[in-house]
Amino acid sequence: MGRESLDASWFETVAIAQAIASGDKVSAAHILRTSQCRLPVSEGLLHLLSVLMRAAPAGATSRLLDTARVCAPPPPIPNLIPVQAFQEVAYTMPTLTDEMKRMLGSQLAVLATVTDGTTPNIGPKRSLRVHDERSLIFNENTGGQTLANILAGSKVSVAVIDRDALDGYRFVGSAHIHDSGPAFDNAVAFAEERGMKHPRCAVVIAIEGIYTLKPGVTAGKPV
Repeated sequence: MGRESLDASWFETVAIAQAIASGDKVSAAHILRTSQCRLPVSEGLLHLLSVLMRAAPAGATSRLLDTARVCAPPPPIPNLIPVQAFQEVAYTMPTLTDEMKRMLGSQLAVLATVTDGTTPNIGPKRSLRVHDERSLIFNENTGGQTLANILAGSKVSVAVIDRDALDGYRFVGSAHIHDSGPAFDNAVAFAEERGMKHPRCAVVIAIEGIYTLKPGVTAGKPV
């Protein structure tokens, strides 16, 4: 496994631990279930667990394990998105038009996520582009707050604006991280063709909603 894959899996490990520490088991389970590198993430969690158990006060670990032995197994952690709801979204997923593709290919896109469920995080993504008819893709290089928010389960919103034409679109969806496979290969080829830094990972955005940013009575309305 390459350095980029190890970095991505460790980011996911830490994100899971942070979610658990805040009491959000559902988000923690979602990160693990959707991870592209579940084995190294699981090994990372074992490492953190061993550190925590060694650091626990004397006798605390033994008391916890003694209690666990006589307790019934905990109930399954629910999915962040119910399977039925996910299937309904898949069938109604909006499709990019030629005009949207043109704008995404010629204008700088801006991507927004949410930190800790409250604080907006926004920044330009010059590598953001069309992936297919229903998804976008960008190269993640910095491993900063945007990636941390995505790992923590944040939805993403992308705005692209043609200022001269007074037109634009907002794309809202779920982001999925890839550190191997076709999407990552796409990111590597994109970077090499443009003399950009080798990507840490590729992020694919499954579009769940498209809204117009054209001024007027339809501004902000679904397309």
